[in-house]
Amino acid sequence: RTPWPWDQAWYGEVSVDLWFNLTRSLVEWGRTMLTGLNMKPPGIVWLGQFFVPLGSLCGSTENALLFSVLLTQAVTLYLIFQIGRAIAPKSYAVPALGVSITAAAQSFVGLSHQFFVEPLQAMAVAWTVLIMVRCTKWPAARIVLHLAGALIAGILAKATTPLYCLLPCLYIAFVLIRKPLLQGWRNEFHSRSGRVLVISIAAIAPLTAAWYAVNLKAVWQHVREASSGE
Repeated sequence: RTPWPWDQAWYGEVSVDLWFNLTRSLVEWGRTMLTGLNMKPPGIVWLGQFFVPLGSLCGSTENALLFSVLLTQAVTLYLIFQIGRAIAPKSYAVPALGVSITAAAQSFVGLSHQFFVEPLQAMAVAWTVLIMVRCTKWPAARIVLHLAGALIAGILAKATTPLYCLLPCLYIAFVLIRKPLLQGWRNEFHSRSGRVLVISIAAIAPLTAAWYAVNLKAVWQHVREASSGE
């Protein structure tokens, strides 16, 4: 009922700019992809740009961008359900309880009404935890691919995400070094989900590296200012 303030307004503006440039000039689109956000990772706007054209269906561009947040949260709930299934494979009550508690949490509900990066960050952390609880049964190839995808999603959401994933990643690394690292690659490439993951990583990883190469100084300064001092 009011204009978006502060960061949300910035994210919304850059999302619209990206879609505008994508439909008119690939050169300008590429430049905006790398410089539209400078001190905060661009995952929310890289995703949000593809929801801008849904504004006519959702009633407004703002509603369309919030729809991207709802879908992100839906994926998070699915990941939490799968975590519960991995912990209690013979029970549907355990994963259903985990999903219910998360979906009813005040912050989870509140953030569904805001265009913030935390839902995307939560999805990346949940993905990492899912890898942790399943890694003993997964081949090395699947672990590496999923961990790469989760970490890329995490650092695109927020620069501090690796801190939330540190302990799960240490456990995953411990399990991974005990497995044959060349095992399972062919099967992953032959599966549909594996191919989608490989293609997605191949497309997004270079863009992510390029964005951090261009904006690392501003990101680091923002992290320092947001975490220490006055």
